[in-house]
Amino acid sequence: MPEWHSYTILYLYPKSMYKPYYLLVAGILSLFSLTRCNHTDTSNAVFKPDALQPFTVEIDVSRDTVLRAPEGSLVHIPANALDAGGAASVKLVIREALHMSDMIRTGLLTVTSSGNILSSGGMINIEPAKGQTVTVKKPISISIPTQYIDEKMQLYKGTVNANGNISWKDPQPLASDSAMKALDEGNAIFTTNCASCHGIGKVVLGPDLAYISQRRDWKWLYSFTKNNKTVLASGDRYTHCLYEQYNRTQMNTFSDLTDKSMRDLYRFIDNESYKHGLPMPDDRLYHCTDSCALYESKRDSLLNKRRALVKDNGPRIVLRQTMPAGYINPDTVGVVSKVVAPVYQAEYFQFEIKSFGWYNIDRLLQDVKGVVAASLFARIPPQYKTAVNVFLAIPSVRVLQEGGPSTVGDSLFAFYDPNGRLPLPQNAKGILVALGEKDGQPIGGTATFRCGVDQVVDLSIHPFSKDELNEYLHQLDLRDISVIVNDAKNATEIRQTDRQLKDIEKLKPTGCDCNCTPPAQQIDTIRKV
Repeated sequence: MPEWHSYTILYLYPKSMYKPYYLLVAGILSLFSLTRCNHTDTSNAVFKPDALQPFTVEIDVSRDTVLRAPEGSLVHIPANALDAGGAASVKLVIREALHMSDMIRTGLLTVTSSGNILSSGGMINIEPAKGQTVTVKKPISISIPTQYIDEKMQLYKGTVNANGNISWKDPQPLASDSAMKALDEGNAIFTTNCASCHGIGKVVLGPDLAYISQRRDWKWLYSFTKNNKTVLASGDRYTHCLYEQYNRTQMNTFSDLTDKSMRDLYRFIDNESYKHGLPMPDDRLYHCTDSCALYESKRDSLLNKRRALVKDNGPRIVLRQTMPAGYINPDTVGVVSKVVAPVYQAEYFQFEIKSFGWYNIDRLLQDVKGVVAASLFARIPPQYKTAVNVFLAIPSVRVLQEGGPSTVGDSLFAFYDPNGRLPLPQNAKGILVALGEKDGQPIGGTATFRCGVDQVVDLSIHPFSKDELNEYLHQLDLRDISVIVNDAKNATEIRQTDRQLKDIEKLKPTGCDCNCTPPAQQIDTIRKV
């Protein structure tokens, strides 16, 4: 029965930032294991290597060869390291036991000859195929993937006795100093630059750094470590949210750290995390950032589409006014600053107003009998003041004038001068008409009054269906004026977009603050989310 040897393997895998570390082994019948003394146990089991899936490969003994086994172990066999009795090639059978289930199934209990139990990070068995005799003339190197390095790890020699049981003895110190040296350098960098604000496994002044290189993109991590101010200024969303969460306090910059120094630093942090079996830190802010970005990206895309559809609809009010033939407006330049009627884009509905032979209010500045200087306001319910357009009609003098917000009251509309002044024929019938839309419905209202010198007329606004509002407007006593409510050009597509926007709200992450976004003018060039 051959001997089996257990060695500490220093290959931190599979992170691409790590280079593999190899130990030279002067033997081919070897079993490698990450081991550390733990506690006493007398359990034992029969070793059954055939329970492991074999990986058979034929190599040319005259060539330098690197093999990668199915589970990730690396085997480097130098040229002429193996003597197969003069044969040019040799078949090797490799079996890996890198998981606890493999070790239990195979009987690979890591018990020392004195009864102590060892923890193991993986084992490998390499032997010649049956019928071949092979002698090892040069050391070969073997690497087993493992998550961390522990300075307490030692090299053990395993022996299979006549009963088929295996035990471990002769612990030796680690043979690879380069890995421990890199971890020591990382430890020194952490202690000098990071430990005052960060912990590994706990929050200090800044976030917990456990497993940080597993949780962050390396481009972002390196950039942030060197100069987090630059990353913040770039518009990186997560950095901005981190900045807000920690009371707008920025981390020190470490522009003098080389890439090697940062590899050593983060190798040390990750190694400590795995070695102590730390729980993965709560990364809610990071995941919220990504979730909020996904939600906002889809939402903003739909909002942009909606805005484009609304813009394409054109104005909500389409006024087609045909003045009487030969009419000339009086010269009012410099006389008054006229009120400005609001212009809204149509969303779901468009109001078309056609008038034939009706004047605007400048007509009353001419020699019209009974016209005096007066004051008139239309008062709109506050919830509708930015949702409607308001018109003044005076049938007796065939005047139709659109109003606009006054300079006097927050919910008051004026119809000539913003302060409410205008010429009016006294005791003439006046009609106020409000038209608009709110919450996807047409809204409207009318008020009839007798013109006086100083008046504020209240307008009641109500929601209607399109057909109801058309019928309501048709009943107004306004000859040669027609008001028709139509569906806006893109109303159907806008309603569909609104339904999609409602569905998108289900993507909004619960328990996350999606308001910690960078200023709109910043562009995320470090980490696009």
